[in-house]
Amino acid sequence: MQQSPDGIQRLWQQLARIKSYRYTSQPGVESLSGWRGEGHGTVQVEKSDYEIQFHESGLFRPSSGKEVNSRNVFRWRKNGTTISLSHNRRDDPVHLFDLAPVSDIRWCSATPHHCGEDVYCGELEIITTGFNLVWQINGPGKNETLCYFYCHE
Repeated sequence: MQQSPDGIQRLWQQLARIKSYRYTSQPGVESLSGWRGEGHGTVQVEKSDYEIQFHESGLFRPSSGKEVNSRNVFRWRKNGTTISLSHNRRDDPVHLFDLAPVSDIRWCSATPHHCGEDVYCGELEIITTGFNLVWQINGPGKNETLCYFYCHE
């Protein structure tokens, strides 16, 4: 689908309004991580013309343990006809994937992103109160699904 200026602007406006998140992590059958659980928290948005950073602060509860504090920084960047998502680790961005529009409300990985032997891909759906983001990590010993719900209310 051809990128429309309205489509990228619509997603950009949704990103800029986010205030909170909820998420679940689910290891698949071949996963060795056992990273299963759920979390929630707040998002502080830092915005420029071509980049938005989500500073997330919250709690994560593993299915087999007690609740722990969690912090993440995700960077969204306009990149031509796509929006790139990176995870900042110690101020060093790790590229996750580029999202391209599939419809007015749905964005999917333009191509799977390879990081070593791991493959990352994602899908984003704009909804009235924010957006859903599901991403998948597959590789030797990995089969992870992360489901995020970002909300601006």
